[in-house]
Amino acid sequence: MSTETGACTKCASEISTGADRCPECGHEPGPGVLGQIFIFLAGMTGLLFSFLAFLPIILIFDGGSITDAVIGVVIFGGIATVCFGIVYAGYKSSEIKPTDEQLFG
Repeated sequence: MSTETGACTKCASEISTGADRCPECGHEPGPGVLGQIFIFLAGMTGLLFSFLAFLPIILIFDGGSITDAVIGVVIFGGIATVCFGIVYAGYKSSEIKPTDEQLFG
């Protein structure tokens, strides 16, 4: 645990900068339970659309057009990228400490 201290962004108590939760007010920044569920669902959706992005490429060997394959990869890959962006943002928000400066809220 860190020996440096900082002010809790919610109650302004001096706490260790390594603390995951403020011992005074209980402030614990991060996605919370609903946020974690949303992040999990975004991850599963991202995996599904990643798989679907490869299907048009496979269908080229079955006589599908290259144009349709590129469109499918762009659409499904784009959705997967957005989903994985949500997962990454959730991961980064789970690393925030109570003494870290908050951008929002």
